[in-house]
Amino acid sequence: MNESFQRRVVAGEALLPSLTDITPDKANAQVCDIYESIQATFRVPFNNYFFRALANWPDYFDSAWSALAPGVGTYAFEQYANELRAAAVLDPSPAAEADWSALGSLEDIQPFTDSIHYVLPKLVLITTCLDLGLAPDPQHSAPPATRRGPRHAKASHGERTGGVR
Repeated sequence: MNESFQRRVVAGEALLPSLTDITPDKANAQVCDIYESIQATFRVPFNNYFFRALANWPDYFDSAWSALAPGVGTYAFEQYANELRAAAVLDPSPAAEADWSALGSLEDIQPFTDSIHYVLPKLVLITTCLDLGLAPDPQHSAPPATRRGPRHAKASHGERTGGVR
């Protein structure tokens, strides 16, 4: 891990406990609309803590989701998420021989773990987009293509999409 990235990780870890978990019942109308859009786009009935933390900055959250949502709803995005999901499944799984039934009713927990397994690769892709500056940066109001510097250098279409059109 490079030093700059490590500093950002440490700063994020220090900030995280101070953030309010903005659940739908605590959210303003703007954030509730974003939550509904995320649920519809992801096809899940919940919003992950990542989004509830971003809601601490509602204007940034709105700009970032508005920039990301069109891409998140594409077939290419789903394919990238599927590739990450497939890579996360170990074959054979070291836990395959565990007696999971001894822990309780799998029918009660499996729908939750299936939902998390479904959504986490999408969160990895979104956080990567935000980290690479492919959506508005909370420190800047200009769109990513107008920013300068190595972290926000304008990439060609092929570089941004991995050659996917």
